[in-house]
Amino acid sequence: MPQQPQPAMNAGMPQHVQQVVNVNLTAAQVQGMAGAEPVQHVKSFGVYMMCLAFGGYIGAHHYYTGNIGRGLLYTCTLGLFMFGWLGDLVNARRNFNREMASQGILSAQYRS
Repeated sequence: MPQQPQPAMNAGMPQHVQQVVNVNLTAAQVQGMAGAEPVQHVKSFGVYMMCLAFGGYIGAHHYYTGNIGRGLLYTCTLGLFMFGWLGDLVNARRNFNREMASQGILSAQYRS
């Protein structure tokens, strides 16, 4: 059976419509056009503590808060030879609040 030619996808569309259809936009550009503000994800102190308690020696709590560089440091040195991990356990609430404030994000406890 001979194959029938497929109609062109843009056939019959005016030129200006074809140009609009073929534009590739990033998510930031789409949000900027809509006038929406970027979404900020709220972090939970409970999840932070779970990451710290069970994966703190490999930097899981730093990955959770977005500190990839510090997380890699903890992963390569096993939590700064466990001293950094113990210090983070003692100062968990202060470190978490400081990190969230620097990102402009409130923890789940302080949301209104």
